[in-house]
Amino acid sequence: ALTESEIAILWNFYTTHRGRYIAFWFFDVYSTISHSDLYVGRGNGTTDVFDLPASNTSGVEVFVDSVQDSNISVVVGTGEGGADRVDFLTPPALGAMITCNLVGNLRVRMRFANDTNSKELFLPALYRSGVELVERKFA
Repeated sequence: ALTESEIAILWNFYTTHRGRYIAFWFFDVYSTISHSDLYVGRGNGTTDVFDLPASNTSGVEVFVDSVQDSNISVVVGTGEGGADRVDFLTPPALGAMITCNLVGNLRVRMRFANDTNSKELFLPALYRSGVELVERKFA
């Protein structure tokens, strides 16, 4: 069972994000799963630090246009929403596709599935069926 304090934290998070209106980062709980060919970003010739799509990473391999780049360092937890970051010795070229393989907690952009819960209905819905999250797709 949740404590009153935990319920208040969940309710405040829900209302701060206006239900389904504002997306947030969600990290999966399986830190020992291996993820391959994850999109990191596109080079612009000057940016040398990119957020990885995960946290608590290990075994990170980074590829620029499908060629592994070993002149990198991984910085833990300093990215947006607590994601790990990759720091390149040489910034990837303009338009270069950056991908990675890693083990860690995958980061996914999420939002609440609905925003119709009143405070009175939030707790019963939470206990009855949970609060549904949906992945936010980028255009």
